[in-house]
Amino acid sequence: MQHVLPRAARDGDLRLLKRLARALDKGRGRLREAVEAAKEEGVGALHHAARNERITVCRYLVEELGVDVDAVDDEDIFLIMVSIRAKMTTMGSLHSIMLLEQAMDLDPDDATLLSNRSLCWLRMGDGEKALRDAVECREMRADWPKSCYRQGAALLLLQDYNSACEALIDGFKLDMENAEIENALRCASVALH
Repeated sequence: MQHVLPRAARDGDLRLLKRLARALDKGRGRLREAVEAAKEEGVGALHHAARNERITVCRYLVEELGVDVDAVDDEDIFLIMVSIRAKMTTMGSLHSIMLLEQAMDLDPDDATLLSNRSLCWLRMGDGEKALRDAVECREMRADWPKSCYRQGAALLLLQDYNSACEALIDGFKLDMENAEIENALRCASVALH
């Protein structure tokens, strides 16, 4: 039965996973431990669910059972990122920031992590921190339209419309098909006048 639980996670079968977890726990009230102990080829349920983008299963394992997201290999930042997506949709940006910082400890040169943390700060209304991360992201990847967009969005939040236009124009030059950048640029231009 211990090999079936990770397969249920991999397949996204949350109902079966819950039934198997209760059966493995045998009424002891330690579902998390029962789930963490269940492995298939040395890989646990959260790992299987994350690799197969089973967000509902990841959400259940992390949020309801409290399965340890720190128990990953250095190469498994993907697991943390999937967990972050699940957290962002339900628990808010602050917890996502903590998870992003864990991922950044594993890979400090990943501009995507900075971009995502900037987005979290934006959602929380903290323009200064969003701008700090966006600027650092842009320094790492100056040719990435998303880094320009994040910087422009942070500057919009800070009501620095002139600088926002400059950053967004830079991003638009890099990707003239990007509707997100175009819309933000339009907003910044309107606010400027």
